[in-house]
Amino acid sequence: MMARFWSTPGLPHKGWSYAGVEDLEEPTGECEMCGNEQVRYIHLLSHEEVDHDIRTGCVCAEKLVEGYVRPRRVEQGLRGRALRRDRWLTRAWRRSRKGNPYLRASGRVVTIFLKGSKWGFSVIIGEDKTFGPRTFATEEEAQLAAFEYLNPIDLKVLGAPV
Repeated sequence: MMARFWSTPGLPHKGWSYAGVEDLEEPTGECEMCGNEQVRYIHLLSHEEVDHDIRTGCVCAEKLVEGYVRPRRVEQGLRGRALRRDRWLTRAWRRSRKGNPYLRASGRVVTIFLKGSKWGFSVIIGEDKTFGPRTFATEEEAQLAAFEYLNPIDLKVLGAPV
Protein backbone atom coordinates (compact mmCIF):
# COMPACT_ATOMS: atom_id res chain seq x y z
CA MET A 1 0.00 0.00 0.00
CA MET A 2 1.31 3.42 -0.95
CA ALA A 3 1.50 6.46 1.27
CA ARG A 4 -1.75 8.22 2.00
CA PHE A 5 -0.89 11.81 1.22
CA TRP A 6 -3.96 13.30 2.89
CA SER A 7 -2.16 12.82 6.20
CA THR A 8 1.27 13.99 4.98
CA PRO A 9 2.25 17.23 6.76
CA GLY A 10 3.06 20.10 4.40
CA LEU A 11 1.46 18.57 1.30
CA PRO A 12 -1.00 21.09 -0.16
CA HIS A 13 -4.64 20.05 -0.31
CA LYS A 14 -5.66 22.77 -2.81
CA GLY A 15 -4.21 24.47 -5.87
CA TRP A 16 -3.32 21.36 -7.86
CA SER A 17 -3.37 21.44 -11.67
CA TYR A 18 -4.70 18.71 -13.89
CA ALA A 19 -1.87 17.08 -15.86
CA GLY A 20 -3.72 14.20 -17.54
CA VAL A 21 -5.41 10.86 -17.08
CA GLU A 22 -4.20 7.32 -17.59
CA ASP A 23 -6.42 4.31 -18.37
CA LEU A 24 -4.94 1.20 -16.72
CA GLU A 25 -7.59 -0.96 -18.48
CA GLU A 26 -8.22 -2.78 -15.18
CA PRO A 27 -8.87 -1.42 -11.66
CA THR A 28 -5.31 -2.19 -10.53
CA GLY A 29 -4.10 1.31 -9.66
CA GLU A 30 -3.88 2.95 -6.28
CA CYS A 31 -4.76 6.52 -5.32
CA GLU A 32 -1.76 8.13 -3.65
CA MET A 33 -3.97 10.46 -1.63
CA CYS A 34 -6.41 8.07 0.03
CA GLY A 35 -4.94 4.63 -0.64
CA ASN A 36 -7.91 3.27 -2.63
CA GLU A 37 -6.46 0.21 -4.36
CA GLN A 38 -9.08 -0.33 -7.07
CA VAL A 39 -8.56 2.60 -9.43
CA ARG A 40 -8.74 2.11 -13.20
CA TYR A 41 -8.43 5.76 -14.29
CA ILE A 42 -5.48 7.52 -12.69
CA HIS A 43 -5.71 11.33 -12.69
CA LEU A 44 -2.27 12.96 -12.78
CA LEU A 45 -2.01 16.19 -10.80
CA SER A 46 0.83 18.68 -10.40
CA HIS A 47 1.49 21.50 -7.95
CA GLU A 48 4.06 24.29 -8.08
CA GLU A 49 5.20 23.55 -4.50
CA VAL A 50 5.65 19.80 -5.08
CA ASP A 51 8.47 18.42 -7.23
CA HIS A 52 6.54 15.42 -8.57
CA ASP A 53 3.09 14.64 -9.94
CA ILE A 54 0.68 12.64 -7.84
CA ARG A 55 -1.60 9.88 -9.10
CA THR A 56 -5.14 9.94 -7.75
CA GLY A 57 -8.61 8.56 -8.28
CA CYS A 58 -11.40 10.85 -9.47
CA VAL A 59 -12.82 11.65 -6.01
CA CYS A 60 -9.47 12.92 -4.71
CA ALA A 61 -8.85 14.76 -8.00
CA GLU A 62 -12.16 16.59 -7.53
CA LYS A 63 -11.06 17.74 -4.08
CA LEU A 64 -7.52 18.80 -5.02
CA VAL A 65 -8.15 20.71 -8.26
CA GLU A 66 -10.31 23.78 -7.76
CA GLY A 67 -13.25 23.85 -10.12
CA TYR A 68 -12.47 20.38 -11.44
CA VAL A 69 -15.82 18.66 -11.04
CA ARG A 70 -15.72 16.55 -14.18
CA PRO A 71 -13.45 13.55 -13.56
CA ARG A 72 -16.43 11.22 -13.79
CA ARG A 73 -17.32 12.70 -17.18
CA VAL A 74 -13.73 12.19 -18.35
CA GLU A 75 -13.85 8.59 -17.14
CA GLN A 76 -17.17 7.97 -18.92
CA GLY A 77 -15.63 9.21 -22.17
CA LEU A 78 -12.62 6.97 -21.67
CA ARG A 79 -14.84 3.98 -20.90
CA GLY A 80 -16.75 4.55 -24.14
CA ARG A 81 -13.49 4.81 -26.06
CA ALA A 82 -12.25 1.57 -24.47
CA LEU A 83 -15.43 -0.23 -25.55
CA ARG A 84 -15.02 1.08 -29.11
CA ARG A 85 -11.40 -0.09 -29.07
CA ASP A 86 -12.46 -3.58 -27.94
CA ARG A 87 -15.05 -3.76 -30.75
CA TRP A 88 -12.55 -2.49 -33.34
CA LEU A 89 -10.94 -5.90 -33.76
CA THR A 90 -14.29 -7.68 -34.08
CA ARG A 91 -15.45 -5.43 -36.93
CA ALA A 92 -15.85 -7.06 -40.34
CA TRP A 93 -12.42 -6.52 -41.86
CA ARG A 94 -12.65 -7.33 -45.57
CA ARG A 95 -9.82 -8.72 -47.72
CA SER A 96 -8.43 -6.93 -50.76
CA ARG A 97 -7.50 -8.74 -53.99
CA LYS A 98 -3.97 -8.96 -52.60
CA GLY A 99 -5.29 -10.50 -49.36
CA ASN A 100 -4.76 -7.45 -47.15
CA PRO A 101 -7.37 -6.76 -44.46
CA TYR A 102 -9.09 -3.40 -44.86
CA LEU A 103 -12.04 -1.50 -43.50
CA ARG A 104 -13.72 1.88 -43.94
CA ALA A 105 -13.65 3.97 -40.75
CA SER A 106 -14.06 7.69 -40.11
CA GLY A 107 -14.53 8.23 -43.84
CA ARG A 108 -11.16 6.68 -44.69
CA VAL A 109 -9.98 3.26 -45.79
CA VAL A 110 -7.67 1.54 -43.31
CA THR A 111 -5.47 -1.19 -44.83
CA ILE A 112 -3.11 -3.55 -43.02
CA PHE A 113 -0.36 -5.15 -45.06
CA LEU A 114 2.69 -7.32 -44.52
CA LYS A 115 5.80 -5.23 -45.13
CA GLY A 116 8.18 -7.97 -46.13
CA SER A 117 8.31 -11.20 -44.17
CA LYS A 118 11.04 -9.87 -41.88
CA TRP A 119 9.57 -6.41 -41.23
CA GLY A 120 6.09 -7.07 -39.89
CA PHE A 121 2.76 -5.41 -40.54
CA SER A 122 2.18 -1.79 -41.57
CA VAL A 123 -0.88 0.43 -41.83
CA ILE A 124 -2.15 2.67 -44.63
CA ILE A 125 -4.91 5.14 -43.80
CA GLY A 126 -6.82 7.14 -46.38
CA GLU A 127 -6.07 8.53 -49.79
CA ASP A 128 -2.57 9.78 -49.08
CA LYS A 129 -1.47 6.23 -48.26
CA THR A 130 0.61 7.35 -45.28
CA PHE A 131 0.66 6.38 -41.66
CA GLY A 132 4.31 6.23 -40.85
CA PRO A 133 7.27 3.93 -41.03
CA ARG A 134 6.21 1.90 -37.98
CA THR A 135 5.78 -1.82 -38.28
CA PHE A 136 3.99 -4.16 -35.90
CA ALA A 137 4.64 -7.77 -34.95
CA THR A 138 1.05 -8.90 -35.53
CA GLU A 139 -1.90 -7.91 -37.68
CA GLU A 140 -3.89 -7.22 -34.49
CA GLU A 141 -1.25 -4.77 -33.20
CA ALA A 142 -1.37 -2.92 -36.53
CA GLN A 143 -5.18 -2.77 -36.37
CA LEU A 144 -5.06 -1.34 -32.83
CA ALA A 145 -2.45 1.23 -33.89
CA ALA A 146 -4.85 2.33 -36.65
CA PHE A 147 -7.60 2.71 -34.04
CA GLU A 148 -5.35 4.85 -31.83
CA TYR A 149 -4.43 7.03 -34.81
CA LEU A 150 -8.07 7.56 -35.79
CA ASN A 151 -9.28 7.99 -32.20
CA PRO A 152 -6.74 10.03 -30.25
CA ILE A 153 -7.57 10.82 -26.64
CA ASP A 154 -8.71 14.45 -26.56
CA LEU A 155 -9.10 15.45 -22.93
CA LYS A 156 -10.75 18.77 -23.88
CA VAL A 157 -13.54 16.88 -25.65
CA LEU A 158 -13.90 14.67 -22.57
CA GLY A 159 -14.30 17.74 -20.35
CA ALA A 160 -10.91 17.82 -18.65
CA PRO A 161 -9.38 21.23 -17.84
CA VAL A 162 -6.28 21.11 -20.04
